[in-house]
Parts: sequence; structure tokens; C-alpha cells
Amino acid sequence: MNRPRASRAFYTVNGSLSHSPPDSDCETETRPLSRFPDSSSNDSVFEISCNLDDMTPEAVGAAFEVLFDNGALDVYATPVVMKKNRPAVMLSCICTQEKRDDLAQLMLKHTSTLGVRITACHRKILTRTVETVSTDYGDISVKSAQGYGIEKLKPEYDDVLQAAKRHGVPFTTVYNAAALAAAEKAK
Repeated sequence: MNRPRASRAFYTVNGSLSHSPPDSDCETETRPLSRFPDSSSNDSVFEISCNLDDMTPEAVGAAFEVLFDNGALDVYATPVVMKKNRPAVMLSCICTQEKRDDLAQLMLKHTSTLGVRITACHRKILTRTVETVSTDYGDISVKSAQGYGIEKLKPEYDDVLQAAKRHGVPFTTVYNAAALAAAEKAK
């Protein structure tokens, strides 16, 4: 069976992004989500990342705070193994183009890294809304997301936790009650 060896939405050709693959004998395939009639939205974001093998967990956590406080859409750490088998983390943040240069500079300033990688990413986004549903445990906010033929519902963690504590019941009891109320409301 002839299978693609790579699947990409963008290619880097001579240092710039391109929708067309570079001249090579690598087979490629792109499967856009646009085949769904109710597509939600598309945008571009940037991922800034660096590898850290000489920072304490507290210092990495402090860098998280700085990045979030300055407009990062998301910040996360991934365990990696670097040269000489040293355990480390790859610190990454997702941001808009407007925040890219400022956040890259902050990552350089607030970590021990000597350089950062910046990658342009194209993403598909579900349309999100927040509604409140009534349950036996009180009102609970529920996040809803739709698009590309997909629908998702998720009760808000903080509301569920507070209601569970107030009523002395397990978290999952309140979570399930809110999910059921949201599903019934969506019908």
C-alpha cells in the first residue's frame, strides 16, 4: 500500500512559509478539515519553544507565569532528553503574531536558554460559548464548542468543584449532573 510519509499544512521554503511542498521525492498529503460544511474558524498562531536542562521546576513555573501574564494563549512543558542523556523540559508557548516577538524576548530573559525556536502554525478552531445550567447542586457554567461537524460540552471545573464541596458530594456527581443538564438543554 502506498502511504504518505509526511503530512503538513505549511512548508518552509528558503526560510519562508509556503503552501506548496519543496521540490523533493518525499510524498506528502494534506487533508483539510474544510470538507465539513459547518466549518468554524481558522487562524494562525506561533509556537515559541526552547529546551531547558539547567533550571529548577520553580524557575520554569515562574517563566510560565510571565508568559501567561504577557499574553500567551497557552504555555506547557514537555519532558525531553537532551545531549549526553540529560533529562530536560521543552518549554513552549502559543501566541498570536502580535505577541510573538515580545514573548520570545521574555522567554530568553526569564529562562536559561540561549535561543528559542519560532514556528508558524495554522489551526482550526471550534466556536466556543459558555452557558449556565441549573442542577440540584446549583448553577454550573458549561463550555460548549461546535464546528466541523463536531459538538462538545464540558462543565466548568471551578464551578463543579465548588458545588461538590458545598454539597459534600463527589466531583463526578456534580460534573455528570451538569453534563446531563447541558445535553438536555442542547436538544
